[in-house]
Amino acid sequence: MTGLLASKGIRVSQVRVGQSLKAVGPLYHLARCCSTSRKFNPAVYTASNFGHKLHIDQNEKICMYGVTHVAAFDGYSGMIVGFVVMAVKNNILSYEHLFRRLLFDYGMWDQLRVDKGREWFLILFIQEKLCNLRGNTSVPPYLQSSSQMNHAIKRIWLEVNRRVNYPVKKALNEMLEIEHKNLDDASQKY
Repeated sequence: MTGLLASKGIRVSQVRVGQSLKAVGPLYHLARCCSTSRKFNPAVYTASNFGHKLHIDQNEKICMYGVTHVAAFDGYSGMIVGFVVMAVKNNILSYEHLFRRLLFDYGMWDQLRVDKGREWFLILFIQEKLCNLRGNTSVPPYLQSSSQMNHAIKRIWLEVNRRVNYPVKKALNEMLEIEHKNLDDASQKY
């Protein structure tokens, strides 16, 4: 809008134009503010072959009941190549039951994509140590990005939550309400 006005010789700030657009079309302004289209990653995603990019993420929607999901997703095929359920978030268990098994089953991935956090340090360390065994050494061995970047792995959690986590959480909350379950007792929690 400011470019159009400038082409007609009218100089106005972006803030003032934004305030005017908000006053003229409040519903449109609200829809733009709440839209998820602003949160999408603007860079085009490319993976050249199976084994090029491996996305790993975890879901802790029902961690208060001792359930943490960790999934691995191939960026090229969209295939979920690994899925682990653990009682607690643990670096060693993620490496042993997910990443190590994937290395034996599929070999080295060219690049790992994870969110920023300490839960992936062991896996990233192993990926960096074995980086000379990768097929494509022109890309960095791993890439950490913020979890708001809306990567492909984040989209599977919507279905997992809708079909698994939320119904289980609802049932467990109901059991707590009628006192069939005691979370202080580790034998009942895990």
